[in-house]
Amino acid sequence: MVVMSGVLVGCGGPEVPGPAPTPSVVWSAGEPTGELESDPWVQAVRAAALPEAVAFNGLDTRSSSLHATWTPDAIRELQWTLGKFSRENNDNGAYRVPGPRPFDPVSVEVAPDGKSARVVGCTVFDWSLTRDDAAFDDDDADPVSGRFEVVRQTDGSYLVDQFVPSGTRCESQNLTVGTFDPLPDGEWEYWQEDILKGGFAEDPSEAP
Repeated sequence: MVVMSGVLVGCGGPEVPGPAPTPSVVWSAGEPTGELESDPWVQAVRAAALPEAVAFNGLDTRSSSLHATWTPDAIRELQWTLGKFSRENNDNGAYRVPGPRPFDPVSVEVAPDGKSARVVGCTVFDWSLTRDDAAFDDDDADPVSGRFEVVRQTDGSYLVDQFVPSGTRCESQNLTVGTFDPLPDGEWEYWQEDILKGGFAEDPSEAP
């Protein structure tokens, strides 16, 4: 009789990737300054910009900083956008963003009930990089108007619910551009299964 013995190794589930790293941001003309920077609705927009850019480039919407600055609906919209550029749905190649979206606020329109606000300002029309771009050219940063919809939560915190670009030309003297250092690199194409989802506090199963 032959007795066989062995050791079962690695019977756990697949390793869960760690969070996407946050690169440094280099500003073309210093970090944003202006009269509206102390406004809490504008500060909410500023706080949301970097987590969104990191999530988009890293294909990872799980971070606590993203969920602390954007509404669940906005995060699901980001997931949908990432899915739209996956290999299953797009033959023209994916893109990345050079850094947090540039934005120069010019007005804050608070709703009568104080529960939401529209932050209007100047942004950049084409805020993207393809695999063929070695760097982002500030000369290509044509200012256009855009707005952020921000909502105030019952605990007093603020979450960005939507960004809406208009495409209309916008004059700005304070629009400064911050780009990642290093810029996005590596594998550009991805599959739907590569998009990392989760982090929803109310019900993780709701993440699409």
